[in-house]
Amino acid sequence: MRNDVFPAFAQALRDVGGGLEDYRIGVIDACPQPATFHTRGDGGACDFSSNELWMESSSPALTNEFRCVGDIYSGDNSCNGDNDDEQPASAAAASLEQGGANDGFLRTDALLVVIAITDEDEQPTPNANAQQVYDRLVAVKGGAVNKMVFLGIGGSQDCDGVYGSADNAGVLKEVSGLFAAQNQGLFWDLCQGRLEDGLSAAMDVIEEACDDFCNDPDGCDPGQPCTDNDDCPEGEYCADDGTCQHVVL
Repeated sequence: MRNDVFPAFAQALRDVGGGLEDYRIGVIDACPQPATFHTRGDGGACDFSSNELWMESSSPALTNEFRCVGDIYSGDNSCNGDNDDEQPASAAAASLEQGGANDGFLRTDALLVVIAITDEDEQPTPNANAQQVYDRLVAVKGGAVNKMVFLGIGGSQDCDGVYGSADNAGVLKEVSGLFAAQNQGLFWDLCQGRLEDGLSAAMDVIEEACDDFCNDPDGCDPGQPCTDNDDCPEGEYCADDGTCQHVVL
């Protein structure tokens, strides 16, 4: 996956809304201890051009940075391996909560996209049900579910698939379903393979969420003509096609 799926996702972000320009990407493994974004992969330092704990869309080497950090390095976490290292959605929430190492990553005027992938299931430590995991995630955007999108990737059953064996990810699927019920997420079955199709489906949800997202209290008009960012309302930027589009985080 690190050689094709992750780089493909970086490129897919560029294609949202006719050419998304302004976004940033943070990567963490499924252990929230510590809840710090990765700046290295299993092969060594990824040398983000942003000089931050996250990647910026302006990086000339974004695809390679994503490929590097997608080769997940877990040598610095303190999980004991007793299923506490299989809580990707909870780890994402922990990494985004205020006061942590990743402060400065979140932007109030940007859509937040969370992708949680596991070959087991969401197993929060301490124990939490799907509703509690959902609530914790939404809380990082001030309780506004319309300002985020969630993609859960896991097994819909126990299986041996293209990416190896996977357990039934019932809790992760339920968390994803809570977002999907608000038209803000989806679940992709790891057992069926073709993860690139899952990312493509996620792009459709993200693009629709971008169209609906607005941080301007006076309202916004996505798609209005522009020549530069100053022509667009808060929460939007001037895309390559000369129209205002929503910022995505």
